[in-house]
Amino acid sequence: MPTDHELVTAVRRGDETAFEALFSRYRGRIHAYVSGILSDPDHAEDVTQEAFISALRRLRDTERPIAFKPWIYQIAKNACIDELRRPRRSLEVPLGQARDAAESQIDP
Repeated sequence: MPTDHELVTAVRRGDETAFEALFSRYRGRIHAYVSGILSDPDHAEDVTQEAFISALRRLRDTERPIAFKPWIYQIAKNACIDELRRPRRSLEVPLGQARDAAESQIDP
C-alpha cells in the first residue's frame, strides 16, 4: 500500500488513480469530521466533495511538501467555515403549498 507521500507525488505527476486512492483512504473520515461540524448530512456531503476538489487543485498547483492527512483536515475545516458563513438558504416550499398559503391570507 503506497504512503500518502507517494500518492501525493503521483498526483502531481498527473496520476488520477493516485488521487482516487487518497480520496478512498480519507473520504469517510473527512465526511465524519465535516458532519460533526455542520450537523447536516446533505451539506456535509457537499462540503466533503468541495474539500477534495480544492485539495486536488492545490496539489496540481504547487510542489510544496505537504503532510496530506493534516492538510486535508485543514482544507475541510476551512470549507466548513465558509459554509457556515454563507447566508442561510431559504426554506423551499412546493409551489402548490405556497399558493395555498398566499390565498389563505387574502381578504375577500
